[in-house]
Amino acid sequence: MAKVDHDTPDEVLVVAGMLGDLGAFETLALRYRSGVVRAAQAIVGRDDAEDVAQDSSTCTFARSRLLLQRLRPRVDPWAPGAACC
Repeated sequence: MAKVDHDTPDEVLVVAGMLGDLGAFETLALRYRSGVVRAAQAIVGRDDAEDVAQDSSTCTFARSRLLLQRLRPRVDPWAPGAACC
């Protein structure tokens, strides 16, 4: 797992999270937590907002792994060439 700090760009964290790096995903989740909680409060109210935000993070992680599985066959053929650019 890669070293993750507050300067790591979101794009790097997203890819690392999709590849299973829980630290990267946690960094992203914490980075955007307050906005997710505010959005949840606007929809479900203050009492349930924390639970909804947590459920949202869990669902996002699970779906990102599924997305990676679906994209991998399309990315694998050109990825080595892109790395040389």
